[in-house]
Amino acid sequence: MTTKKTYSLGTISGSDVQGFSVPCTQKDCAYVELDNLENVGASDRNQLEGKQWISGKYQEVEGGWGILKAVNNGREPTGRLPFGKAFKVVVMETDETTDTVDTALYFRFCAWRMGCTPYFIGPIPFFSYQVNALMFVGNLDSGNEQSVSDASVNTTSTPTGAKREVKGNLSQSNTVTNQINPCTFTRANRSIVSQSFYGVNLPLLGNAIAEIESAGSGDYKAVGVYTCADNGLNCGRGLGRYQFMSYNPYAVRLIAAKSGGEEFLKRVKQGYQPTGSELFEFFPPADQDRAFMADIANKIQVTQTEIDPITGQLFTGERLIERVAQKHFGGDNSKVDASSSDVFGRLSLKDYGKTALAFYGNNNNDNGTLTCNPGFTSRYISNAQNIGN
Repeated sequence: MTTKKTYSLGTISGSDVQGFSVPCTQKDCAYVELDNLENVGASDRNQLEGKQWISGKYQEVEGGWGILKAVNNGREPTGRLPFGKAFKVVVMETDETTDTVDTALYFRFCAWRMGCTPYFIGPIPFFSYQVNALMFVGNLDSGNEQSVSDASVNTTSTPTGAKREVKGNLSQSNTVTNQINPCTFTRANRSIVSQSFYGVNLPLLGNAIAEIESAGSGDYKAVGVYTCADNGLNCGRGLGRYQFMSYNPYAVRLIAAKSGGEEFLKRVKQGYQPTGSELFEFFPPADQDRAFMADIANKIQVTQTEIDPITGQLFTGERLIERVAQKHFGGDNSKVDASSSDVFGRLSLKDYGKTALAFYGNNNNDNGTLTCNPGFTSRYISNAQNIGN
């Protein structure tokens, strides 16, 4: 990975509407230039040689579908969907002096029969990379990318007008998004280790979950017992600090991207217990943290739109933290405050949420916070309906 700023054509960034090879035809194109992994014996990795991932801070592309496509004028920052469609990963600020690049997450809102907005809710600071670091870009031949990659629509993009600034300041995102985006960060120049999402401090919640899952049993090297879920469809082990199941899609994408990763996952699925060194090879601490941040941010994004059956209100505050922790433990479709437990029988789903909240604590002062206008969803739906009519 190298960072550059110039005119760019050979890209792997864009949107699920225009495809992921949208060129940057303006003069000032900040981007990350990628290289293939050397000496791994996989010819398909050569696809990345010399490709550019354009900064979404300086370029917008077409996004969204259905009536909600009208939100934000149908524009979103250019980027990729390496973890699926829950959120978009966007390269933000590149710094050639230090050879580093910041990335961020952008979310969207979808409604039944109304489609989805563009990915414009953000930025939520994600991870920073240095030159020659491994950077997960996802599958270049995934269905969405493959179906539109050769279409002429891949030529339309919009410069945002953003100016180069001091590295790490994500508060000045592209100007079009800032004008309409209902979500803003305070203290947005702070790193991911002190950022919050809908009032939930991601690293503090990560530490709380790790206290339950792996404290005293290996932390990042912890390997759980072999178990099967979903009527035997998914079998594997909890891996690492947050005990991600080996079939968790975020963990699978990161592990499978490594040489030998798919074979490793196959063996674990069949009951193999990996050593700590094997776990660090295929699912190192940086990837564990990356998978957790992506997974938990998505859970928060979804859960805060759901009704708490106990209060009759949307999940928020401590109840949001409890429910997100419950989903990490029991799955996204687990029953709220259920009495069911795992194979150890140590904690019920309800107790897991309360224990995570207790570890999370109240020490969440002076952290960056994502603040969203509570009425933005209904307002945008109303506006989109009017435009659609």
